[in-house]
Amino acid sequence: MYSFHKFVKLFLLIFIIAIASHLYSWNTYTKYVFPKEYIIGDLGRLSYQIDSLQPRFEQVSLSVEKDKFINHKNKKFEVVTIGDSFSDGGGMGLNTFYQYYISDFNKKNVLNLKNILSSDNYIETIVSLLNKGYFEKWGTKYIVLETVERKAIERLSRQINLDAKNSFLLKNINKIDCFIDTNKTVEKSNNEYKLNNKDTSVLGYDKFTINIFNNLNINALLYNIFYNIDDRAFIASTYKVKLNQELFTVNDSKVLLFYKKDLKALGKSTKENVELLNNNLNLLTKLLSKNGIKLYFMPVVDKSNLYRQYVSKPKYKESTFFENLRPLNKEYLYIDTKDILLSELNNGVKDIFYPDDSHWSYKASETVFKRVKFE
Repeated sequence: MYSFHKFVKLFLLIFIIAIASHLYSWNTYTKYVFPKEYIIGDLGRLSYQIDSLQPRFEQVSLSVEKDKFINHKNKKFEVVTIGDSFSDGGGMGLNTFYQYYISDFNKKNVLNLKNILSSDNYIETIVSLLNKGYFEKWGTKYIVLETVERKAIERLSRQINLDAKNSFLLKNINKIDCFIDTNKTVEKSNNEYKLNNKDTSVLGYDKFTINIFNNLNINALLYNIFYNIDDRAFIASTYKVKLNQELFTVNDSKVLLFYKKDLKALGKSTKENVELLNNNLNLLTKLLSKNGIKLYFMPVVDKSNLYRQYVSKPKYKESTFFENLRPLNKEYLYIDTKDILLSELNNGVKDIFYPDDSHWSYKASETVFKRVKFE
């Protein structure tokens, strides 16, 4: 009987501690990292670092509007963009799509091809559309090919099929994003932020419902303990390092969060691989130029790379992607995002990337496309 009472007391103690831990973690970390009312960045959700969170809402303050899955029949699109989550507004927040700035600054209709990709083979996608006459039908004069730095070699240093006719792409050609310059003025408002979509898919975690008692609470507790010992909390997908000056407008203004895959991809950016990428883009440029189309290539600098010189104790390998690409002969128009954004960073501009996200903010999009003209 005594042993049974002892067991019950022990069980109750463990149960109370577990409940208390969940309540503490939920109210201290988790509910702020996975809110339903506003947007939190991917690194914030992966790291549970609440002092780096920058809550935001989708808002447009430019003279453009966006239609999803538009019927493009008989419409003209002088600019076509293709890329990853940077092209698909991954960071969300104010003017989340860089295409807004292309359209607003140049008064041109922009078509984004993100939603019709079946793979990362962007070059094959472009060639397929060219071979089927879509660019001619749309009146396309410019193509912006975007990729995040860490995926550039994987996506573009591969053999090109000049006879490509991607069947999945062509079957889904009507599922596209359109950014149309309507000359409609959308006034800025600091007081009337609104989500475009009340569904939690907008927030980036639509596949599950988050309750007070969940395994995320355990992750939140462990990560916030382990980040005091290790830059990656041993098991997290996000690195956390100290900066030598304030570069973000959050509580942890001197903390840099970045994705672990930034570092994993560094070994791929050899001179040989970068030269192959460059040769492929030159070949694609020649193909497009026969149809009167100019190619812009925009590799988006990794967050860890852009901010590296401001890390207090930089101990990780340095990226050489942009340094290997710059001196090469280019037939295409090159958008050097590292050079452009580093100059802004050196001038003290904060929040070029969101502090809680692997994506850049509207400040980066605006800065880049003030310099890039489509004439």
